[in-house]
Amino acid sequence: MSNVAVGSEKSLNRPDTLLQCVQRPSVPFHMSEFFEAIWHGEGIGDGGDLEEALQAYLAVKPKDGNWLEACGADGADPKVERFASFDAYLDNVDPLETIAVTPQMISEAIALLPS
Repeated sequence: MSNVAVGSEKSLNRPDTLLQCVQRPSVPFHMSEFFEAIWHGEGIGDGGDLEEALQAYLAVKPKDGNWLEACGADGADPKVERFASFDAYLDNVDPLETIAVTPQMISEAIALLPS
């Protein structure tokens, strides 16, 4: 985020536009949270919010569409890890929380995708 603003002014003596740089007070920039979808112990996608991360499960959608059975398979263990930011994820910081994912959560998120 920049803390320099450019404004314009018209002068009565000069009809052309004058540009003026003004220093703005610094505003802290907060990184948004980052979510990673996990399936069979592997990251399969991510998102800037929980819904977007859940939509990543489309990549492993069972052919028969039965999420209940797919999520119950040995080792599936669907979950989403929430990180403070993308940078925290890249820096291998431990997730803030691990969210257990249900078949219903996946179905509802995928249903929101455009067809």
